[in-house]
Amino acid sequence: MLTVGSASLSAWELPELRRDLAPVVTFTKRYHDGHYCLSTLPVEVGARVESFFEPELSLPAYLVAAPGQSIIRVNNRLDGSPLHPVSLLHECSHFLLGHRHLRCTGKVESRGERDVWLASALVSVSRQLATLVIDGRADVSEIADRCRVPEPLVMVRLGMMYVLGEKRGHVGEALDTIRYWLRRLEDWIQAARAGLLWQQLA
Repeated sequence: MLTVGSASLSAWELPELRRDLAPVVTFTKRYHDGHYCLSTLPVEVGARVESFFEPELSLPAYLVAAPGQSIIRVNNRLDGSPLHPVSLLHECSHFLLGHRHLRCTGKVESRGERDVWLASALVSVSRQLATLVIDGRADVSEIADRCRVPEPLVMVRLGMMYVLGEKRGHVGEALDTIRYWLRRLEDWIQAARAGLLWQQLA
């Protein structure tokens, strides 16, 4: 099951966090300058997508990456659900962070998994779109719909604006915001998964 968990995020981690996310930031500068489309993201990172079937949704997606063959496998139970683009985004973010050969459940008891969700926020919501929300020129729901991600992930991206120095503000408050919305992202994922399982029983 995809979950977010409660991995810590504190100010003393910021130099290492910024270093770890640097490849993602570099990628997004090119990716967001082009035609943004989440469905093309696997091609952009150099992976192909395959399907598999697992009815209990304990494994929504996983990554197999090796020289000459990088594959993201997505559970076809997710087809047509909001979890599909989120799972695809999550596995692509693993790839961008240099993770390989993962059977990922999405749990963020580890710092590495938490950082994948931070990377997912950076990849899915551009600096320009986040700025629109901060400046009051767009709603969070509008940007979430446009980027095909849940609203909590947009809120995480807003916090990352201050953590990465893209916007001036209080970094401590931004870290609190990110921690809070990661927990809300977990709620969203659990509700979406429960909805799919309920459809299966109906």
